[in-house]
Amino acid sequence: MYKKIGKIYENRTLNIYLRLGYTEIACNYSSSFGEIDIIVRSRSFELVFIEVKARSEQAFTQGLASISQKKQKRILYTAKKFLQETKLHYKSCRFDVVVVDITTEKLFCFQDAFDASPTLA
Repeated sequence: MYKKIGKIYENRTLNIYLRLGYTEIACNYSSSFGEIDIIVRSRSFELVFIEVKARSEQAFTQGLASISQKKQKRILYTAKKFLQETKLHYKSCRFDVVVVDITTEKLFCFQDAFDASPTLA
């Protein structure tokens, strides 16, 4: 059930980015390091790796906090693997976290939620 709910909010998140002019590159990309929910590219060739977290109102404030240093490292290494495999043209990368309050169905986007420069350099 939780995977189904997560998929619904990943689709909603993707649709928001698409309406903002981003291009879908991949969804649910996985490697031996982990998974990235959504990868999009902006018109200015910035790659955006997006982690979507759905939380109830009581646990909503924990959404961003649930991206621990260990989780960030897994996301960063997964992104690095993706870049090595695809050899996409891009100018920069950023990592967004979208937290969904499943009680109100509001989405909150934290752009540049964590720094990728040491790992992707």
